[in-house]
Amino acid sequence: MPVMFLSSSQLQKEEEKGSAEMEELMEKLTVLQVQKKSLLLEKNNLSAQNKALEAELERTHKTNRKLQKKIDVLKKQVEKAMGNEMSAHQYLANLVGLAENITQERDSLMYLATCLENEKHGVLNKIVEGNIRLGKLEEKVKGYKKRAALKLGDISHRLMEQQEDFAGKTAQYRQEMRYLHRILQDKQEVLDKALQEKREMEGELDVVWESTSKENQRIRELLQATLQRTGMWDNTRAFEDPCLDGIPRGDPLDGYNFSYCDVKPPATTYQSEGAPGLGHTA
Repeated sequence: MPVMFLSSSQLQKEEEKGSAEMEELMEKLTVLQVQKKSLLLEKNNLSAQNKALEAELERTHKTNRKLQKKIDVLKKQVEKAMGNEMSAHQYLANLVGLAENITQERDSLMYLATCLENEKHGVLNKIVEGNIRLGKLEEKVKGYKKRAALKLGDISHRLMEQQEDFAGKTAQYRQEMRYLHRILQDKQEVLDKALQEKREMEGELDVVWESTSKENQRIRELLQATLQRTGMWDNTRAFEDPCLDGIPRGDPLDGYNFSYCDVKPPATTYQSEGAPGLGHTA
């Protein structure tokens, strides 16, 4: 080390200046340690929030599966109601066909009665028997008409009630399906927002850690240069910190004890944005 010819006052000023710079650097290092602890605490909080979000996502998937099962049940009930309506329509069509057959039979009987009435060469007994037979047939026709009218009225009433009930159930099922779809959409929006906030916080942590690392490097270089200028470098090499490559562990002037080995980078292994179980629900 070259011999420097300085007066005692100049040397004292240089030492006081170096001591002031050393104190300032130590204060900055203390602030950085506090920031490091704060960042580690924030990282732990983020990890806990991440676990909570994953648990909420799992519960949401379970709810989605339950809602999907309920939708399937509602679809089966709608299909069953449609089948009942088709059966009612078929039954009504059969009744209409029966009424048409009865009408044709009545027309045939009327024609037969007319033929019997117009027959002039028949025997009187045949005419009487024909009239009796015609009267019985007419009574049968009236009975058929009455029964058919009663059955048609009853079937029409039952069919109307079934149609009203089916319309009410269909409207209710559609309302429930819209409500379930709305719930699924709201849950998906909440999950998307939470994932976006998680990505933004991780990005902010990366920026803060990079800035802290650069500030540590700058302070390290400044501290080394200050020690070299004040002549304390050779006297303190016995207390070197292996992680700082020559910067002393403790300052004999202030009594601080600090090592860059204590400054460790935060974990950089984050879950990717496309983590399993975070897909959008279609």
